[in-house]
Amino acid sequence: MNILEETLRDLGHALEGDLSGTQLAGIQDTIHSYAIAAAVAGAVSGVVPGIAGILAIFTQTGLVWATYVKINKTLGISMQEHTAKFLGSAIATNLITNVGTMILAYAAAAIISFIPILGQAMAATANAAIGYIVIYACAIIYLKLITDMVRPNGTIEVLETDDTKHIIQGIIEKMRIEDVIKEGRDSYKKAKREGKIDAAIKHRQCPNCHAEVSEGQKFCSECGSALC
Repeated sequence: MNILEETLRDLGHALEGDLSGTQLAGIQDTIHSYAIAAAVAGAVSGVVPGIAGILAIFTQTGLVWATYVKINKTLGISMQEHTAKFLGSAIATNLITNVGTMILAYAAAAIISFIPILGQAMAATANAAIGYIVIYACAIIYLKLITDMVRPNGTIEVLETDDTKHIIQGIIEKMRIEDVIKEGRDSYKKAKREGKIDAAIKHRQCPNCHAEVSEGQKFCSECGSALC
């Protein structure tokens, strides 16, 4: 059992009952779909010299909270979109600042993106992997957060406060974060081997409804979801 599966098991216990097979499959599909979308966004941003890493961070943060919104729907959790955005920003920021290798990876991608063709291709590859891993890790952190915040009556209330940020920081400090990063990296490599990343780059899809979208499109024409 990997860390994601363990986290989903713990969440099911906290909610006083195992998650259904449909819910488990739905959450896992959501995580992988948005992780692939982040990989595509990272690959696209990698061709912009100098600011590739910055563009990737902004895009990936947006996809983090979008992942949370979809997970909430699967679990039947009522949460305002701005709260999901708050959590997405807080968790992504904590993750990136607490994992030095990620900061170095973003910096390296920005530097090598100045090298024509080869450097830009390397930056695109690096940002694609980072994007996937960020979504994967942030999803696990979020699942642990809502597991910790489940009340005895089964409800969940998340406040947009510094206390919540401290709780997130504490979760990250207690986690085997390097193992989570490795698991995310392995998942990315698997998706890459299976051709899912390259296929997604060639045929971009909305991570919410999987409808095809065109380059530069800001919103999905099918479901209206923002395309970060």
